[in-house]
Amino acid sequence: MEAAEGLSLCFTCGTAPISATQQQAWGLSDDDLRQRAAATATAAIDASRPLRQEVHDMPGRTFWVSNSKDGLDMAAFLHPDALAAAISPDGTAPVIGVPGAGFLIAWLPGDDELDTVMAVGIKSMHSQAASPVSDKLYRYVDGEWTVWGEARKADPF
Repeated sequence: MEAAEGLSLCFTCGTAPISATQQQAWGLSDDDLRQRAAATATAAIDASRPLRQEVHDMPGRTFWVSNSKDGLDMAAFLHPDALAAAISPDGTAPVIGVPGAGFLIAWLPGDDELDTVMAVGIKSMHSQAASPVSDKLYRYVDGEWTVWGEARKADPF
């Protein structure tokens, strides 16, 4: 199910992905699946997830990561307001990257140097991931996930 441009959510039953055939056999719409997953994911955004990290060689700059590989790492896509409340004192919508399966990175935008470092890092992780997901950066704006940006090579001219 598409969550945003270039990004699909995969729902599971236990540890196995739910196929379109199963979804149809169970009579569940995409909205039904999203609501069931959202109910399960409600508790996934708390003081321990996503985990706050300091940016190496950038004192005072932070990002948050969820990489538990328990099926709940993408909870932020189902509860963007809870993520904003958990990591932003003023509720600013964070930027999110999902370079590989089960790996979510978030940070608060507005620091050009940090924005660049995070975008380049996510692009690099995506290119090296065993199960790459997206090299794009996303932000929840006006009730939907949109592409906020992506790292690109600088134009030499």
